[in-house]
Amino acid sequence: MMKYILTGAMALGLAAGVAHAQDDSVSRERTVVTQPDGDRTVNTQTTVNRDGPYGDHTVTKDTVRRSDGVGDSSTTSRTTRTNDTPYGDTSSTTVQRTTTDH
Repeated sequence: MMKYILTGAMALGLAAGVAHAQDDSVSRERTVVTQPDGDRTVNTQTTVNRDGPYGDHTVTKDTVRRSDGVGDSSTTSRTTRTNDTPYGDTSSTTVQRTTTDH
């Protein structure tokens, strides 16, 4: 009898584990543009999506690097985090800029 109880408990545990499966995805995109005068722009975007039983979570990081032919450069990074849950939705964005002039 105890064998059947343990087998049933394990089956319920496996079924509960299947119900809590997550779906993860990562996408990356990079674009490089070089102008004839030496100006160059590199745009890199990475997005991570995680869809789970308690909500969907997305993190997107977008980095743009610009440089010209005389040594001036700038970098702008933007990170956006989004959480969609049954308890409420939240979103936050962080922006960081760096500039170098020669």
